Amino acid sequence: MKAFLAVTGAVAIAVMLGAAPRARADDQSYLDYLAQHHNDVTGGISPPVLLLGGHRMCMFIQGGMTPPQAAATAGSPLGPAVTDAAQHELCPDTLQH
Repeated sequence: MKAFLAVTGAVAIAVMLGAAPRARADDQSYLDYLAQHHNDVTGGISPPVLLLGGHRMCMFIQGGMTPPQAAATAGSPLGPAVTDAAQHELCPDTLQH
């Protein structure tokens, strides 16, 4: 989890600088999807951390990783949940991968 938080912190800087691709859906729909479908693993994690993780997964998949490869970068059960929600709500163009 610490590694996930450290990497998402770095991604936060990249997002603020505009290096990450823009989401097609709004962030709230992503958070709502997580709450409805994955609250068992995401409950108690702050929305900013979840958002950073979701945008990170989109960036990885759009960069050529498969969804399972992107999810594995989290190193926790959070990875598949965040990847699933991100693909459905932040970067639906990656669902074909």
